[in-house]
Amino acid sequence: MQEAVDLAVTVRADSDDPAQIAAVSERCEADTRALVADVCRRQADQGLAAFTAREVAERIRDERRASAHSRLLRSEEAEAEAEAVYDTVLRRRPRGHQDAEKAAADARRRTAHYLLERRLGQLQVQRARMKAGRAPKWALADWVTACQL
Repeated sequence: MQEAVDLAVTVRADSDDPAQIAAVSERCEADTRALVADVCRRQADQGLAAFTAREVAERIRDERRASAHSRLLRSEEAEAEAEAVYDTVLRRRPRGHQDAEKAAADARRRTAHYLLERRLGQLQVQRARMKAGRAPKWALADWVTACQL
């Protein structure tokens, strides 16, 4: 269930904001537990309830992974990578529009996958820092703003 929560948090919360991570995590975990509990309540055979709960949690996780990936396919980073690859293929083969389209789509998918894994990693680091009671690492822009005060 934690992975399903993490997938939702990575696309909804600012990874540098511990309060937002905590709030979104709490809300997503409650929503996920409610979804699983609702399906299990409707299960007549209590012996199957545990099996059903696991299946529902896995389906939620898979749907959230697909949703996060889809969202990241449309991100600026993925679009920029796709455009760069498209242009590179066309420079090599000026009439290779289909090859350029395919290469761009592949680059977009790879970039979205990389971004999702990176954000999940950043979320794990931030949660570990929060658990240890350490302040989040500030972005350079935050330091500049703080120094100008």
